[in-house]
Amino acid sequence: MDDAGAVRYRLDVYLPERGHLHTVLGWDASGGASFEPPLADSWAQSEAIKLARVLHRDPKQRLTRWRGREPG
Repeated sequence: MDDAGAVRYRLDVYLPERGHLHTVLGWDASGGASFEPPLADSWAQSEAIKLARVLHRDPKQRLTRWRGREPG
């Protein structure tokens, strides 16, 4: 995410049991999603990658999604 011209998104994830996660989403040289800092929650990381694919195909100024999380 060193390229000053690269598109980046601020990503905020709200989790009821642990509050709030914050990262910046960008894409690496091979086109894969990268997060700085990495998301420590594996479920949040997986869901964020799904959103990254949408934004990579069709960049938008803002994108909001609500994802349910199975208890456990």
